[in-house]
Amino acid sequence: MFFAAYLINPFFIVAIPFIALLIYFWKSGAVIKVVLFNIIALLVLFGVFDVVFTTNFVLPYNNFRTNSTYYHHGTKPNRTELTKWFDEHTIHTNSLGFFDASQRDVPLKKDGKRFVFIGDSFTEGVGEPWENTFPGIVSKELEKENIELLNAGCISYSPKIYYLKMKYFLEKGLEMDDLFVFIDISDVQDEIVYKYFVPTEPVPVLSDINLFFYQNSYIYRYFYERMSYWQENPRHKDSTFWEGKFYPVRHLWSMDMHHYEKWGKEGLELSKKHMDKLFELTKKYGVKLHIAVYPWRMHISRRDLGSIQVLFWSKFCEERGIDFINFFPDFINVEDPEKMEKLWFVKGDVHWSEAGLKKMADSVNAYFRKKGVLKPETD
Repeated sequence: MFFAAYLINPFFIVAIPFIALLIYFWKSGAVIKVVLFNIIALLVLFGVFDVVFTTNFVLPYNNFRTNSTYYHHGTKPNRTELTKWFDEHTIHTNSLGFFDASQRDVPLKKDGKRFVFIGDSFTEGVGEPWENTFPGIVSKELEKENIELLNAGCISYSPKIYYLKMKYFLEKGLEMDDLFVFIDISDVQDEIVYKYFVPTEPVPVLSDINLFFYQNSYIYRYFYERMSYWQENPRHKDSTFWEGKFYPVRHLWSMDMHHYEKWGKEGLELSKKHMDKLFELTKKYGVKLHIAVYPWRMHISRRDLGSIQVLFWSKFCEERGIDFINFFPDFINVEDPEKMEKLWFVKGDVHWSEAGLKKMADSVNAYFRKKGVLKPETD
């Protein structure tokens, strides 16, 4: 698909009618031919420039991802593609557009018990193939009990997107018994960003064309973000609101009063609003909701068992009778948290390493054993 962008470049496409006009007016006066030739030459030069920049700055590692007019963004169905977060690896998506062990058709109607996980990049398992992600590891254990696990997680999701995505699939007829929402520390910041997103019906063909050019044209992406996306969202990640530090401050609402007051408090209220909507939605469709939280590496190094993330969602769940799963102790109550923090997270990044994903999977499986979903481990 990426190589098609060499020919299906927006500048080359715009040049086509001018080439047709040049052929049509070939026997006309020299002036119109010179004007048309110069226009074509400029468009071709811009196209070549765009292809060169696209090749170097818009690498095709994320072409399996897509935008959504219903729930902002997700992944394309039935894809097997090479991607890269830290190292190159292969991803697979199923017919629903969920990450999976391989391409497969997932019927909306369940055949037996079905669990659904949803979360952000931690639940997606960025940087590792399916078999190393915590949903991938957990799914193998659940299969032994004839329980199907679907992973609806995706990078940069938050409660608003959890609600909208589950609403979309439940209304389509997707059946599930239990929904497990893994709320991330960064969700609060993303709620601020997605505050301005309004679900709409897609425009046939035009939406696909826009996505294709956005993924395969450096110049198209540059102007689209500045003329459309940024104008629609005054608090996008590159806006002055974040003072040039969007990613470095993602966790600070939970540790610093300045960031909590500036945007954390509002982000939490938006999170609460959308999780309430999700709770009502699950009750409507007879789905049992579970909410889980886990620490970032910063919370482990600070031994922050009483994080506002834990206190807020614990109270939220208690007031509504929702099952609350707190994984903070599993990561913090260890003999040497500083040493384990280095083991469980990728160096220089907030995401779990392969060992960290395994640790999370072990914790989730332990929870399922405690609840009787999985059989006790045997020596």
